Amino acid sequence: MNKILIIVSLGLSVFFFTQCKKDTHIPLNITLYDKPLDTIQLYTRGRWKLFYLTGGWFSNHIQYVDNVYWTIDSNHIIIQEDGIKTTDTTINWTLTHAVRGGVDSTWTLNFAEKVAPFWNVLVIDEIKNDELIIHESAYDASDLHFIKLN
Repeated sequence: MNKILIIVSLGLSVFFFTQCKKDTHIPLNITLYDKPLDTIQLYTRGRWKLFYLTGGWFSNHIQYVDNVYWTIDSNHIIIQEDGIKTTDTTINWTLTHAVRGGVDSTWTLNFAEKVAPFWNVLVIDEIKNDELIIHESAYDASDLHFIKLN
């Protein structure tokens, strides 16, 4: 009888301890502006939700965004706003002197808007705590903050 009780107790112990799941997610943190193009493309590939912008004319300004999604592939970008595709075009990656953090040059993500003949020149800055941060290559640049959906 004692053997059966010990076996049942061990079985239940193993069952309950294996059911406990720990959150093992470690947030991704990587600087990208100083990396080669293939590394930048690897880490930016996927579907992203833009959820806020910082900076611009006022460095402490925060603008929250809703329903804006970017799908980035190595050489293609699709942007949807409120379910409407506003951009579906080829990315022109350019090695440029958009200096950031003491780096002489970096790869910029360049594409033309579908809605207007406006070129975007963006620096893929970093992924910080799973958040992709891209900034405009301009003096009064805004930082775009994304979370990955897939």
